[in-house]
Amino acid sequence: MRVDAHRVAPGLWVGAAPYDSRPIDGVDAAFVVARERQAFRSWAPVVEHVALDDAIPSAREVVMAREAARRVHRLRMQGQRVLVMCNQGVNRFSLVAALALMVFVELLFNEQRAKLMGRPVASRWPT
Repeated sequence: MRVDAHRVAPGLWVGAAPYDSRPIDGVDAAFVVARERQAFRSWAPVVEHVALDDAIPSAREVVMAREAARRVHRLRMQGQRVLVMCNQGVNRFSLVAALALMVFVELLFNEQRAKLMGRPVASRWPT
């Protein structure tokens, strides 16, 4: 099944969650960032549900989003195609997708800085 999704980085798509349980074409992992939505296990080999709503995230929800972003990053680095989606594809998925890209950028920056300085630099985003 095809879904309404956009590629935002290599191996990372964002969009709206479909309303049926058929497998999603070309996806290795699906993250459903919506408290009110069920995550169908048949969408992809890896399916995770991140229970966020449209309100300002609580401290607990920020931690949940950050952990989901780390998992998205790990899967992308393993060559997996990851779709992050919410109910309508408007706002919640963007928090997890943006955090996943921030993890990638920080690790890349630290790696380059370590090469220039000749020593390793610790990351705030353990992988």
